[in-house]
Amino acid sequence: MSGQTDEILADALLLLRRAQVRIASGDMDALSLILPNAQSVEVALHTHYPHPTRIASDVSRYPKQRRHLYVVAKTSANLERKAWEGTIDLITLFPSQVIINGTRFLKDDASLDGDRLPHRRQRGKPPWGRWAIERALLQMKHPTTQKELAHLIGISPQAVSQALADHPYVQRTDHGWYVERTDSNVDRWINEYPGPGGAALYWYSLAPIVEQGHNAASLAAELQVQFLLSGDVAADDYAPWRLPATAIIYLREAVDFSVVDFMPTTRANATLIAKIPEDPTVWALGRTLAENPQRTLADPMLTLWDVTHSTGSDTDDAAEHLKAALTNGRLLD
Repeated sequence: MSGQTDEILADALLLLRRAQVRIASGDMDALSLILPNAQSVEVALHTHYPHPTRIASDVSRYPKQRRHLYVVAKTSANLERKAWEGTIDLITLFPSQVIINGTRFLKDDASLDGDRLPHRRQRGKPPWGRWAIERALLQMKHPTTQKELAHLIGISPQAVSQALADHPYVQRTDHGWYVERTDSNVDRWINEYPGPGGAALYWYSLAPIVEQGHNAASLAAELQVQFLLSGDVAADDYAPWRLPATAIIYLREAVDFSVVDFMPTTRANATLIAKIPEDPTVWALGRTLAENPQRTLADPMLTLWDVTHSTGSDTDDAAEHLKAALTNGRLLD
């Protein structure tokens, strides 16, 4: 899944909300939707174009009771016909429309203008393993062997070896691999890493931001959905600096936060961003590197990435404060 794809998914989820289709739970392979007529539908969400051969392949890979919801930028007469017939479900961005089970729930006059994120183009499979190795080493107290890195991140020793070959800033010592925690090395990772991908759901609440993060975490824990808090809320725990402006929570699957007084909203108005990440290393490093007993925070480097890419007049200062705490070893040693 490319950086462009995760932005398209974000747009698709926004259109579902505008169509008054509620996301109850699940991940992209098994998303539980509640339609405006209260009907419950389970879909697999796809971002590839639904050519007949791909539809047949998708149908063969999933349980028969699961419908297939395709997200495309532009539609065609043939594609719309299949959606009206109920053969597939369809979200199109241009024009904006949502058709599920043969019924249109959003007309094409609901534009995404003003809420759309820039679609970044990225070719090929993201090198999650390499970025995770760099992220891990930037946070390790001591040199680490290839075997230890493979176990820590959940990839093969061969993948670690390949990622470290001729690496521009990872150093090899007698005791393992090591990265000097300098501003320049941290910045190199922050600037190259495109983010964890996946999809994002946007929520709004009047409660204080830290309280919002804890409320979201409590509900996820109650539902036994794995989660990690990041962004301002995690940064406020690691290295307090500014009044948190946005809560970020990573989830294994979607959670309906309306039951704890959140309202669905747009990205621009969100006070809580719930992310279902594509990057699998979010979970591995969150469990092992997060400096908190409950392991409920994203690791400091990922938190720094989220803070760096957040909004607010003092974002840069907050990111520099967290980075200084990281590079000076106050978070790790």
